[in-house]
Amino acid sequence: FHVVLSSASSKTQYAHGMNTIPSQTVCYPAKLSHGHVMELINKGVRRIFYPCIAFERQEFITQHNRYNCPVVGGYPELLKNNVEKLREQGVSLICPFLPLEFNALADSLLQLDIFKNIPRWELEQALGEAFREKKKFKEDLKKKGEEVLAWLKENDRMGIILAGHPYHVDPEVHHGIPDLVTASGLAVLSDKGILIGFLDLSVGGVFGVVRVGLLRGAGFLCGTLGLLASLA
Repeated sequence: FHVVLSSASSKTQYAHGMNTIPSQTVCYPAKLSHGHVMELINKGVRRIFYPCIAFERQEFITQHNRYNCPVVGGYPELLKNNVEKLREQGVSLICPFLPLEFNALADSLLQLDIFKNIPRWELEQALGEAFREKKKFKEDLKKKGEEVLAWLKENDRMGIILAGHPYHVDPEVHHGIPDLVTASGLAVLSDKGILIGFLDLSVGGVFGVVRVGLLRGAGFLCGTLGLLASLA
């Protein structure tokens, strides 16, 4: 098989999936996913792989839980049952619940029909490349965060931490807020970048990986002059 991707999120794409959304109370990124699925169906894709990820990886020592929000954890199941065109066109939406630890992920993938004929060594090789790329991405984030912090200090300027959910990297979701901030003369930092390697904080009783990350961002902010915070 070969991989087909949906296009970048847009309001037009959102509109194409609007009549399949069962509830208006769900978040905008979840609503966008309906448009992405409809676009793939219209492209003639016969199998859509959209796994449910209930738990994130353990990112730091004092992290009390690894829960994702219910939408990330199970929304593909809702899409599977509410997008009627999937059944009308004979399209399979494959949405297993997958772990993110290397060995457990490999075991789970090899149990799926679409991957079961791939040799384990080949699957693990692909996963290894993916994990290395994720590590490189985090290293790039950390390096850029350090560069911006150094620039702020050297030039006596101010910056703002835009702390939010991972989907806020999508321009359709963040509504151009980073551009508005930089246009005002402030530097923009991602909480994901500046917190890599930052001292762990014990934040017991907090539900969800994202909320813990926001609190850690606040802890970093309290000890850093010249930074403001915006929580999305």
